[in-house]
Amino acid sequence: MVERTQEPSRTVALSNSSGTGAVVTGAERQHAIEQWLLAAADDELTARQQWRKGGIALLRCGKSFDAVRVPLVIVEAAAGMTEHIMIAAYLHEALLGGPAFVDASSNLVYCLVVPSTGHWREPDTEYLGADSYLGVPVLRAPSSARSCWFLEPDWPGMVCRPDAVKQMVTFGRFRAAMGTSA
Repeated sequence: MVERTQEPSRTVALSNSSGTGAVVTGAERQHAIEQWLLAAADDELTARQQWRKGGIALLRCGKSFDAVRVPLVIVEAAAGMTEHIMIAAYLHEALLGGPAFVDASSNLVYCLVVPSTGHWREPDTEYLGADSYLGVPVLRAPSSARSCWFLEPDWPGMVCRPDAVKQMVTFGRFRAAMGTSA
């Protein structure tokens, strides 16, 4: 199970298009992030209904974000542990705060990256770009949900740096090969 690592009511500063920061509530921040995620939906209303009914919405990669799919065992090896709250803390550092979620039924972790990241050639991973669909969990999904966030985006448009994802994957594969994984 994934434990909450973020406070839902905190106040944060978001940058607007002019580059100045605006102080917003946690609810306003969550709404802005939801809108950014929903921009990747073929139909926003359908995606909202999917989140409400099942906790997962089918969103298209290639517009707001792309994704890198990583087996959970590689992430656990990189983190050196299997407890999800500790993995979340590790990923916060390794991915420089970039968003990632886990699908517990498939034991896969998805790291959101900038669209058109380019030529991804990391073994044991899969790059999901334009024309790929991704089941994205609702923000604040309960830890018992089939899919929930290790790290939610801190602001609209926040994604992982591809080099940080590559480094985490390489380290996890190394630790797994050396038998020093979790």
